[in-house]
Amino acid sequence: QEILAPVPHRHVVLSVPRRLRPFFLRHRDRLAKLARAAWETVKELLQDAAGDPEAVPGGVACVQTYGNLLDFFPHVHLLVSWGVFTRAGEFQPVAALPGAEVLERLFRHKVLRLLQDEGAIGPEVVGNLLSWRHTGFGAHVGAGIAAHDARAREAVASYLAHPPVVLARIVGRGDGNRIVYRSDAIHPRHGANFRAFDPLDFIAEVVAHIPDRHEKTRLFYGWYS
Repeated sequence: QEILAPVPHRHVVLSVPRRLRPFFLRHRDRLAKLARAAWETVKELLQDAAGDPEAVPGGVACVQTYGNLLDFFPHVHLLVSWGVFTRAGEFQPVAALPGAEVLERLFRHKVLRLLQDEGAIGPEVVGNLLSWRHTGFGAHVGAGIAAHDARAREAVASYLAHPPVVLARIVGRGDGNRIVYRSDAIHPRHGANFRAFDPLDFIAEVVAHIPDRHEKTRLFYGWYS
C-alpha cells in the first residue's frame, strides 16, 4: 500500500532457457541485469502502447532462482502498473498490449545481447538458440488487477516474495538418509511431483538459492523507484 498506486496492475513472469541458466548460476551479479532486462521489456511495450515515450509505468521486480522442485531456474516476476505515469503524475491506462509472444521476443533479444556483451556467449550460440522452434524463453502475462483491488495486489506481492523452500513440502524418511521434496504438479523434466535427496545434496541445492552479500532480489523501477 505504501508503494503500489491504486491503478490497474498485472503480474508478468519472464524466464530464460535451461541452456543459459549456468551463466547466471556462476555469475549471480547478472541476475540484477536480468531483472533490468525484464523491466525494460515491459516498460518499452507499455510506453509504445500509451504513445508516450516520456511517461513511465511503475514496477516491482523479484528475482527468483528456484523452481517448484528446487532446480536452478532464474526468472523474474514483475508486478507492473498497466499503464504509464506522466511527469505530472497523471496515470494513463493501457487497454491492451501485444501478447506474451511479443514480450518473449523482446526479452529474448535483450538477454542474448546482455550475455553477448559480457562475453558469456558468442554468435554461434545465439544462432543455434534462434534456430530452435521453441527457444526456451518464457513469458506470462497474468489477468488484470483492478485499481480498487488492493487485496489482489497484496496477494501477488506476497507470492513474488515467497522463499525458495516451503517447509510443508519437505517429507522426511524414518531412516534419516533421504529427504523428499514435493510439488503440487508434475515437473516436466523430472517426470514426477517430487525429488528425493541425500541430506547433504538437499542442503547444496538450497544453498544455490541464497543471495550473495549485498545482492538485491527485489527491485523497484519507474514510478515506484
